[in-house]
Parts: sequence; C-alpha cells; structure tokens
Amino acid sequence: MRRFSRIWMKRTSLLVLATFIAFGFACGSQQVEPLDPNDSTLPQDTRRWIAAAEDGVVAARARRDAAKERLERARARQKRMLDEIDFGSKGAKVVDSMNARFERHQDYLEAQLDRAEALLALAEAKYELATAEQAIIHDIARYDVEEIKQKVEHARRQLQDVRNRLRQTRESLDRTTTRFWQVYAQYLKEGGDALRFWTGKGPSMSIARSAPKTGTDAKPQEQSVNPRSNVNPKDLPSNPF
Repeated sequence: MRRFSRIWMKRTSLLVLATFIAFGFACGSQQVEPLDPNDSTLPQDTRRWIAAAEDGVVAARARRDAAKERLERARARQKRMLDEIDFGSKGAKVVDSMNARFERHQDYLEAQLDRAEALLALAEAKYELATAEQAIIHDIARYDVEEIKQKVEHARRQLQDVRNRLRQTRESLDRTTTRFWQVYAQYLKEGGDALRFWTGKGPSMSIARSAPKTGTDAKPQEQSVNPRSNVNPKDLPSNPF
C-alpha cells in the first residue's frame, strides 16, 4: 500500500511538472538570458552579432522616444495656437476646419508613435532570437527557438498593420489640410483679416514707417494695425503648421 502510494505520488509529481513546462512554453514564458558582447570567451563573430542586435534595440528605443516627444510638442503647440489665434466673427468655419486638421495631425503622430513602438518590439524579438541561437550554437543554454521565431513573425505582422494605418492617417491629414486652406481662402475672399492668422489676439499696436525726408523735423508716419503688441516681425511664421 505504501509502495503504491509512493508510485502514485511520483507519477502525479511528474505529471504536474510536465504540465507546468508545457504551459510555460505555450504562454511564451521562457526567459532568454542575455549574452555579453564584451565576453572574450565568445567568438568574435558571435560578439559582433549580439552587439549589432543590441544596437538595433537601442536605436529603435531612441526613435520611439523621439516620436513620443514630437507628439507631446505638437499637442502643446496646437493648444497654444488655438488659444491665441483670432479670426473674428467671420472665421467660425476657419476655426472648425483648423480643429479638424489638428485632430488628423494628432492621429498621424500617434500612428507614427505606434510604428516606433512596433519597430522596437520587432528589434527586441530579433535580439532575443539572436541571443538564443548563439547560446545554442555554443552550448551555453537551450531554448525553444521556434517560439521566439513566432514572436518575431508576430512583431512583423503588427508592424505591417501599423504601417497601413499610418498611410491612412497621412492621407486623411492631407485631405483635411487641403480643406483648411480652401476654407481659409474663402474667408479671405469674403473680407476676412489675414493678419489675425499670423498674429492672433492682443491689443492694437502701430508700425512706424519712414516718411519722405522733407526737413529736419520730419517724423515717421504710423499705420494702425491689430496684431499682438509684443510680436517681433522676425518671429512671424511663414506657415502656422
């Protein structure tokens, strides 16, 4: 009876262990230990291979961070512009079309960030595969390479999906940008103030212009306009976008 109990417990333990291992591989839980590209015990070609894979991850992470920063800067710039710009009572349609254009621009920048994230995921999967393959070649460790290859292929499919969406958001941005300039052209045609587009809200100021020199007491003539009083002409943008 005791012998039967020990055999049953042993078989149960082996079954539990096998189930745990199978479940771990199914969930992609294997952990690939990194190899040091500076390890002199590794062949030079292996160290170069690992270093190149590491560089790919570092570069992809930098591109992801840059895309995130571009999105944040664009959000702040667009909010600031909408707060400052003033088209007057005639410019409601201009503001609406500008808002639509800003929304599509943010969609495009968000898609760029998603692409950068997908590129980072692919670079990390490639690094993991390169490390696992080199570890197996040099009898350092054993891994399920097919599982890692599937991870790489999944990252490639995700990247392709993001690229398709990026193209769609770019086309949508182009359409709304064209629409904005059409609305703005109509605004000008109906007598809208073009200066508001570049200088925004603020008290009136005067721009001094040189008068013909007719004597020593000649003074500059002034023309009244309505930009912000603190605007330096050299700071005026050539394009608000």
